Amino acid sequence: MSIQEVILEPDKNPDYFDILRQYNELMDIWNKCNNEIIGFKIPKIWLVKTKKKIIKIGLKCKKLQDDFLQWNIKATNFAMEPHYFMEESKENKELVYLHFTNNLRYSINYMNNLMTLLTENYNKKFVQIDEQRNFNIAITAFLIGLVSFIVAVYSLYNQPNLEKKFDTIGAKMNLKKIESRIGILDSMANANSEKLNYIKSELDSLSKTESTISKSSRIK
Repeated sequence: MSIQEVILEPDKNPDYFDILRQYNELMDIWNKCNNEIIGFKIPKIWLVKTKKKIIKIGLKCKKLQDDFLQWNIKATNFAMEPHYFMEESKENKELVYLHFTNNLRYSINYMNNLMTLLTENYNKKFVQIDEQRNFNIAITAFLIGLVSFIVAVYSLYNQPNLEKKFDTIGAKMNLKKIESRIGILDSMANANSEKLNYIKSELDSLSKTESTISKSSRIK
């Protein structure tokens, strides 16, 4: 069994080889976009502007998607009605026809699957960002609830001590009021005693005067 060469000359088949060239270019762009998506790290805490960064990668994917659709239309049309230019003397024309046509159809299907995979990887990153944000919100809410619970328990536990403190402060204030009133009463009592001493002295002076007058009246 002899081995037959399957060769198609690029110069005589520019349409076919142009489709293959565009396919290779799309593959290079796809690899770059997919690597950027897979290598994109989602922060655990600070998620501000994270979606904006992934959207920048999405714009490249959108451009790749548009180029792929144009290529897919061109390649599919060619695969449905392939036309190759080969030498008339070739004995394996049918083999060449089948080989390159099947190769093109495989490239179309493979590129379709790759674009689907790229879209899925991109959407997964968005889902992971949302999940991380929801997780952070849940943790924050839990911590706030825990702190509120601790503060409430602490307040209930220390409420009797607080009441005692307020009672002590009130007793001290009442004691000061009583002391001030006692001071007022003492000052009033001192004032009254001074008045009584003054009245006594006046009475003593009057009694002395009266005794003097009575003695003088007896001498006469």
